[in-house]
Order: sequence, then structure tokens, then C-alpha cells
Amino acid sequence: MSKILYVIDRPNDYGSEQHLFDVVNYQRRYHTVRVITFRDGPLVDKLRETGVEVEMIDWLSWLITPGKYRRFIRAIRRFGPDLVHSHQPKAAFYASLLCRLHRIPHIPTIHALPVQAAARHRGVMRSIIYAFHTCVIWATEWLSEQAIYVSRDAVDQASIRPGRAIMIHNWLSPRFSERQPSPRNDYKNRYLCVSSIDPSKGIGELIALFGRLLAEQPAAHLTIVGGGSNESYRLEIERMIRSSGLEKNITLAGYQSDLADYYNTNDVFISLTKGESFGLVFVEAMYYGMAVICSDLNILREVLHPDNLFIDPETPGIERAITAFVTSGKQAEIAAKNHEWVVERYDYEKQQRKLAEAYDRILRPAR
Repeated sequence: MSKILYVIDRPNDYGSEQHLFDVVNYQRRYHTVRVITFRDGPLVDKLRETGVEVEMIDWLSWLITPGKYRRFIRAIRRFGPDLVHSHQPKAAFYASLLCRLHRIPHIPTIHALPVQAAARHRGVMRSIIYAFHTCVIWATEWLSEQAIYVSRDAVDQASIRPGRAIMIHNWLSPRFSERQPSPRNDYKNRYLCVSSIDPSKGIGELIALFGRLLAEQPAAHLTIVGGGSNESYRLEIERMIRSSGLEKNITLAGYQSDLADYYNTNDVFISLTKGESFGLVFVEAMYYGMAVICSDLNILREVLHPDNLFIDPETPGIERAITAFVTSGKQAEIAAKNHEWVVERYDYEKQQRKLAEAYDRILRPAR
């Protein structure tokens, strides 16, 4: 039994945080585990409720100081890990640096790509943010034994050492797989988007498209589930809905911890995200038997069943193509294919065994 230390920057309750929660709860069956976070957040309480030890160090900005360095390395030494596994850019970069300096085996998981961080900005700032996050990933890779990517597309886009990259797809979390999909007896053009309210997720473009789509489907309704820290953008989205007269057709449901009912009570999952390293919400939607309409991105072509609809929202007449897709009478067939696709490709236990094998390869030379 080895000692595995997990490090994460922001312990919120979104994709990378849920990923870490699932990893810790599987790997603790075979290893002694502990988690270091750079701040407080809901994930801390979730982990502690399951009996996992969590230590918080105060590291809110990217700036490193002698005090932060000492706190971090002392926290690592108190546990004495055989391996450090880091998540999120800042935690991965500094963990890789300190572990290299102190000769501790380390592996990061790359959850987000530079294009996702850059999409939140405009003009010159977008280019600066893209270059910064690209350099962070490159430095993290060079300083680490290997790096885990959650998709082949992410490896192709970001890795400078693809030969040493490990590709392990994300998985359907047990919190979803333990609840079976409800059968759909009718389809009423109920659309669902699960996403943070952020420019990188194309929420503004989705609302504009949905407004045009109502000319083809007057009774259609869109529910957007998700929160986020970009308050000004959320207010802009609310104004956009009001000024377009879409209050009755679009519901902003905010952040919800339990998504199963939303997946079960809507018909079509729709997203115009501008970039993903994986796209876990698409896997969840497919598991619950939803047909999916999404941006035509390489990563989504990799993750989703090919019978779903991949679109460019600026294509003339795209509203008619969407309507033809949702009224084709093939939704039940697509739903069954999507569910089977997820069960076969994104099994939690199978992906965790791949991760355990990666740990073993890194730890073997040190034994």
C-alpha cells in the first residue's frame, strides 16, 4: 500500500473537483490518501464526510512567496507521499516544481486547455491568457514524470511530450450510474444545457440561436443549469433574455448539485461550448438517454456517439436542421445508442484501474 497525496487549487463542486472526488474514493481502497487544497470550498467538506484527511494552505494567487513555499513543502512532508497527483493548472504547476526540487514522484492531470481559459477574455488579453496557460502546461509536463490527459484531442492540442502523455478518458461518476434513466414516453422539445455561465461555454450564442429556433418550434423550452463566478456575464445573459422577450421560453436554474432529475425530465441536451478538454456533462446526458446537439468540435466528435447532431450555429438554416433532428422520430433509437455508448466506454471502475496502472508504472522504479 502506497501513500498518495492529491493536490488541488480550487475545491469547488464542478468537473475537475468531482473527478478528484471519484479518484480519491476509489484509490483509497488500495492506498493511504490525503488531499491538499489551496483554499476552502465545498469539496473539502465532501471529502471529510467520507473520512478523507484534507489540509488547506492559503494560496489564493499565482504569486509564490517564501511563506507559501514553506507551507506547501511542510504539508507535503508531513504526509510523506510516495506519489503526488495534482489537479488544476496552478496546483499542477507548483506541485510539479516542488516535487522535482525534492525528488518526489509526481503526475498531473490536465483538465483544461488554454483555449478554454482564453475564451473568457477578449482582444490582446485573450492572447496573453492563452500563451500563459500554454506555458504552464508545457512547464508542468517537463517537470513531471508523466502527465495524464482526459482525451486524445487534449493530448494533440496541448502536449509537447505526447510520447509520455497518458490518455485516460473521464468516466460516468457513480453518483449518476447508481440512478437509472427514466423511460421517456413522449418528446416535447424540452431542451437542457448544463454549463457554467461563462463566455467560454457559448451561453450568449445559445440564447441567440434558441430565439431563432422558436420560429420553427414555438412551444420549445430551454433550461440552463449552472452557476459560475462571472457575475457581469450572468447579468448580461439575464438582460439578453429579457430584451429578447424569452423569459417564458428560457429558465436559468442556477447551480444544482443534483442533476439527475434535469436529465430525466428533458428531451434534448444542447451546448455551444467553444472548447472542452473532455465534456463530462455530455456523457451524463447520453447516459440518461438524451439526444445531443453540440458545437462541431474535434473533442466532442471523440467523446459523443456519432449519431448526435454536431453544428456550427452560424450556418444558414441551422434552425431547420435542428428541428428536423428532434422531430425525426429517431430520438428513442439515439437515446438507446447513447446510453450503451456511455456504459461501454466510460465505466468508472475500468478507468480507475487504468489510473492505478499508471501509478504502478511510476512507483515501480522507486520500490
